[in-house]
Formats: sequence, structure tokens, C-alpha cells
Amino acid sequence: IVSEMSRKYPGIKIFSEDFNKYAVSSAPTGYMVADNAIVMENRAVEVSYNSGKGRLLKSSAITNQSFITSADFMQTQTSNIDCLMRITDSTGTKEVVKVYTKDQNIMFTYGNSEGQTIAKTLLEGYENDTWYNIMVLSDIEDKTFKIYIQNECFENSSFNFVCSDMTDFDRVFDSYTSSENTKYYIDNIDVYSFGG
Repeated sequence: IVSEMSRKYPGIKIFSEDFNKYAVSSAPTGYMVADNAIVMENRAVEVSYNSGKGRLLKSSAITNQSFITSADFMQTQTSNIDCLMRITDSTGTKEVVKVYTKDQNIMFTYGNSEGQTIAKTLLEGYENDTWYNIMVLSDIEDKTFKIYIQNECFENSSFNFVCSDMTDFDRVFDSYTSSENTKYYIDNIDVYSFGG
């Protein structure tokens, strides 16, 4: 997937995190927000609702560039996750895409030509205790993205940004839940940027 973009642009890895450097039960550092997010024995981060929103948010300003965000996630007990992965501008109001879970399905949102936000099912019936890799390839020139699950491009096609007027990316990885009894794990976050 990285080679697909590198044929178009020279690319560099701007962020990579496997959480191996952190002590068990510690909160990861270098994040804009790390609420109710702690490193577990398997060196993945557990994000949970614990008397408040659980969130892991990475900020890294990218202007007029295309990029890939990739992360692994897993749940031991299926529950709805408000936002598994979201990519936005610095205000958090303009979105490229939001990936979330609902009724044991992995879903995502995108924009159509009429300016509406549409939801699609990325994977039906995901399994407990199974790691899934999700990658989003955001193309700033075309204002489109491709979304991959387990290295397979969904529908082998591109989708419009939710907000078509986006020109800068800042929140390159945002994951959160505000639902009680929701817990999930995040690992291996990578972000590659490509010059525009």
C-alpha cells in the first residue's frame, strides 16, 4: 500500500508507535489526548470508558500532503466503539473519514457529491480476540481516500472526503469511546506522509 503512493510521491514515515517502550499500566506520552488509555502487558493500549470518555489522539500537522494512517485494533468482547479511527483538521470539525463499530460491524463514513455524509459497512461480523489492521490512504489532490482492512482495499475504489474543502490534516489518528462498558485495544500506529 505504501508503494502505491510512493510511485506517485516520495514518502516518509512521520510517526510510528508499537508501545513497546512503555511500562505496563502507564499512559503513552506524546499524544494530544490519552484519557483512560493505558499500556497493557501485551504492549497494546487499552482504551476504555471509565467514568468518562476513553481517548487516544495523535496530532501531527500535515499541510498540502497526502498520507497513510494505519493501526491495529482488537476487542475481547464486542461493543460499539464511537470512533475507532478518525482523521481531521486541527479543529476536529472537518473529517476525511471516521471508522467505527456498530452491531458487530466495522463501519466508515464518507462524503457524496451532494455534500451528504454516507455510512458504509467495511466488515460484517468481526470476531472477538482477533486483531484487525485498518489503513486509510488520504489523497489531498483528489480529495479522496481509499480504505483497507487486512491489506485489502475496500471495494477497490476511492471515496470522497467527508469535508471536501479540507487542505490541512492535524489529527492524524483519533480514537475514542464514550459508551459505558466499552473496551478495545490499539497497537502499531503508523503514519506516512507524501509530498504534494
